Amino acid sequence: DIFYDVLNEAKASDRIFIVSTHLVSEMAHLFDDVVMLNQGKLMLEGACDTLLSKAFILRGEQKTLSDNHKHMRVLETKQLGKTVALKVIIEDLSVLQTLKNKAIDIEPLSLQALFIALTKEAASHA
Repeated sequence: DIFYDVLNEAKASDRIFIVSTHLVSEMAHLFDDVVMLNQGKLMLEGACDTLLSKAFILRGEQKTLSDNHKHMRVLETKQLGKTVALKVIIEDLSVLQTLKNKAIDIEPLSLQALFIALTKEAASHA
């Protein structure tokens, strides 16, 4: 707790801190910018708020979501019957309204969940 308090206070100054951690959920509120490396490969880089504004979990009918795959980068897929849950990055956020109109549940993806999904995606392509 003391470490997080000191780091949070120091964040107000014009300093740069590089933090390497697997405890992303505990630290996410402190991050301005994020760089994710996986086995030496750059997986993700940018302002934390910007990255999270494009990361979602989508739940709904498989056909509806598969019809809109071209508008998103699918990181992970879980299926149960006709329903599917996708962890995605969407660059063109205008597609969200289309998905909402088609009864797709949309939930923000946490930074930790985003990192885990990107790591799984990289492992599946290895």
